[in-house]
Amino acid sequence: MHIPTGFWKNELGDIDVIAHQDLLHAFYLSLPSHDRVGHLVSRDGLNWTEERAALTTGTPGDFDDDQIWTMGVFEFQGTFFMLYTGLCRRERGKVQRVGLATSGDLRTWTKHAKNPVACADPRWYEATVDATHRVDWRDPKVFVEDGLLHAVISARANTGPANRRGCAGHFVSRNGYDWEVRPPLHVLNTCYDFETPALLKLKGRYYLTGISGRDRDRTVPNVYRVADRVEGPYRRMPDDDLLPAGNSVYKPCEWKGMTLYFHNLRGAADWPTGKGETVTCLPPPKVADAEEDGALALRPFPLWDGAARGPWEEIPADRRLAEGTAALGRWTCSGTALRGRSAPGLGAFLLAGQHEGFILECVLECEDAREFGVVFRADDIADEGTFAALIPSTRRAQLYTQQEFLKTPSAGVTYRWRGRRVVQEGSLAGEAGRETRLRVVAFGPYVEVSANDRVLISAVSLARPAGRVGVFAEDGGVVVHGLRIRPLNPPAAWAACV
Repeated sequence: MHIPTGFWKNELGDIDVIAHQDLLHAFYLSLPSHDRVGHLVSRDGLNWTEERAALTTGTPGDFDDDQIWTMGVFEFQGTFFMLYTGLCRRERGKVQRVGLATSGDLRTWTKHAKNPVACADPRWYEATVDATHRVDWRDPKVFVEDGLLHAVISARANTGPANRRGCAGHFVSRNGYDWEVRPPLHVLNTCYDFETPALLKLKGRYYLTGISGRDRDRTVPNVYRVADRVEGPYRRMPDDDLLPAGNSVYKPCEWKGMTLYFHNLRGAADWPTGKGETVTCLPPPKVADAEEDGALALRPFPLWDGAARGPWEEIPADRRLAEGTAALGRWTCSGTALRGRSAPGLGAFLLAGQHEGFILECVLECEDAREFGVVFRADDIADEGTFAALIPSTRRAQLYTQQEFLKTPSAGVTYRWRGRRVVQEGSLAGEAGRETRLRVVAFGPYVEVSANDRVLISAVSLARPAGRVGVFAEDGGVVVHGLRIRPLNPPAAWAACV
């Protein structure tokens, strides 16, 4: 993963990723200045190195002399193209337009002499500042099919209720240089704007993803729509969310036979040097997959060999029971399984040894526990630690830390308090059956929780750097099958962040 190491921990803006010659190239909007397009390179999708900036703002008088906003990168007929959003000073940045730059190697870019190449067309889109005091025409992303380049863009339709005009604008080209603006590809009729739209094709269906923006809503949902033709019509699924709030800007990339979704992740830096500041990072990708009913699912990234510190450790349940610690509750060996019961309250079984980074997999059979899952980076009695919990009664997955806090009420007296801090919550949806294949990844500050091969939690948290790892049940019983763990090295650049 990549975390900015500059003055501000929130410098990583919207991203786009393209694969070339076994390398992944990530381009990102630089915040808060909006003065350049940054460039990262990775060999494994997990660790990234910084390259020189791909683009910077133009000279005075250019259409992009004020700021550069989100970009989309693609390859066509042997040339790399970057469509990007430009704002100019003479309009005080109120009108967004799309410019073009080209490259032969993804490192050196030349702006097109005839920029801008696409603007909002008043036949279908808001194209003057009169209504909303700016013109939305940003975040271009290109999808190629049958030699035709389809660019989708965040725009606003020129009809309908003002708060529901957000749409995926649409313009096309056959050579990458000359573009024709068309009517919106899809108008959601639910949101003020539809940011960072992207198209991909899976198993014969077309998926349109983006941020369904709402005024003053800090948990704007990242949603998707599905269609049988690229031109639509696009329809909404019963559960159209992708991942919980904090994850955003989903961009597809084909790499090593997989359709990957790269995205941004924002959260509170709860490690000692983070001091609770907001941090935005580029986490490991997810594998995009279409289910039989057309739902879009995000699967765990499988290629962790480059970060592995060793092989999988698969130890029989009886040996784990002999070597581990029953911190709370009653834990026994039942054949090849580990059985735990605790009532009332929490029961935890901790494996031997200390772990910092790891992948843990197991099958959990819920007997009657209200809450169950994996605890990690814990102390020897699971009083402090991080919990990846499944809660069947509310059909929720929850990542939370149990730790000590210092509180200073209005009276001015500081006292110690121990409690739960919820890092992120996700929906179990159809994953709340009696048996659950649970997978937990701890990779530096990145934590991912999957149930039945579907990612539910993607978060940042490192309240404790290392600790015990185990399983737990609360107010009931759970049976643990096939538990195995694989140690991971931390992200390569993580040392610069702590």
